Amino acid sequence: MEVRRLGVDDAPLAQAVWADVRNGDTSGDAFAQWLACDERLFVAALDAGRPVGFALGYVLERTDALRRMVLLYEIEVAKAHRRRGVGRRLVEEVKAIARAYGAGKIWCVAEAGNQAARALYTSTGSEEADADFAVFTWHEPSFGDPEREE
Repeated sequence: MEVRRLGVDDAPLAQAVWADVRNGDTSGDAFAQWLACDERLFVAALDAGRPVGFALGYVLERTDALRRMVLLYEIEVAKAHRRRGVGRRLVEEVKAIARAYGAGKIWCVAEAGNQAARALYTSTGSEEADADFAVFTWHEPSFGDPEREE
């Protein structure tokens, strides 16, 4: 199995990985534009050239520290390839990329009930934070119109 970071020149392959593994829309130039930023990570897992998984992340600058950190935003493995080490290989590649950036930390969020994700992350050396927090999201148009009445 090949696991590697894809760049802007790999946009067609990244689109294929996204479409095959996540069943996501890949129309237009959005993927190439997204991959053009060096602080965005798209790591693909290919088995005999076939997409079987990916990890998506962001390199973040800190205001309170000199070292960067990496947000592992999403990891997905095709159902037929789960529990075969694909997720582990993806996480290990993200760790290698984080080291290359000089990052001091990698972090991610997993749903409390997602036992597979939690097991993957702890088996690859992460520590689960003892945190009790809520996630809040804003959706357009709530942030797009300052005159909007509540």
